[in-house]
Amino acid sequence: MNFANKRLSRINWERYHNPKLIEKYKEKAIEGLTTEEKDIIKQYCHKFLKKRNVNVLVIGSGNGREIFGIKNEFNVNWKFVGIDYSLPLIKQAKEIRKKFNIKNVSFICKDITKIKLKKNSFDIVLAFNCFLDLIIGKNKEKLIKKISEWCKPGGIIIFNLNRIRNFLPEMFIKIIRKDFSFVIIMNDEIGIKTAVNPLPSFIYKKIIFKKYLKIIKIILCKHTYYIVCTSIRN
Repeated sequence: MNFANKRLSRINWERYHNPKLIEKYKEKAIEGLTTEEKDIIKQYCHKFLKKRNVNVLVIGSGNGREIFGIKNEFNVNWKFVGIDYSLPLIKQAKEIRKKFNIKNVSFICKDITKIKLKKNSFDIVLAFNCFLDLIIGKNKEKLIKKISEWCKPGGIIIFNLNRIRNFLPEMFIKIIRKDFSFVIIMNDEIGIKTAVNPLPSFIYKKIIFKKYLKIIKIILCKHTYYIVCTSIRN
């Protein structure tokens, strides 16, 4: 990773270790799934809902909102692995798991771009919270390749990402031209910096995903879009 990418990645690392943000996330930890998330999981993961031996990987799991939300909403007995590089958020997730005695859920605190997992390990891979936008430049493609290998044949992979029109000029601190597109350094609503590398859906479809994933559906929402796919190895 070159110096610029290290600096941009550092901005995001500091963001997800910022006490103000951690406290904000704590309030949302038990809110559960959004309406969009419920509908998409119900529609595209329906074949797994009645099964027991289902392994689910949640990338950028934070304090476990999606994991706990899925277990509560669908009453599934799936086995979840949540991965996030924010130790404070992982601690929150483990506290919630202990408090409510939630079974079949484990959390790993590690950078997803550096972790090694067995191939064909997961039936479902979820990367919500626009996680992929936080991966800078060519690391996106490397991670997508890994995800395609971690997912079992016939499995489902779902990403959600920011729509570029969602970024308002007044939010920007700096724009840097990088790799496929550009990186925006900006402040969020509580004044914490973040670095995002948002790409339009056609870039993912025509350039990046084409090598490793078969896209089943792209779903446009107001502020984000979802890409539902499966590995081309299937």
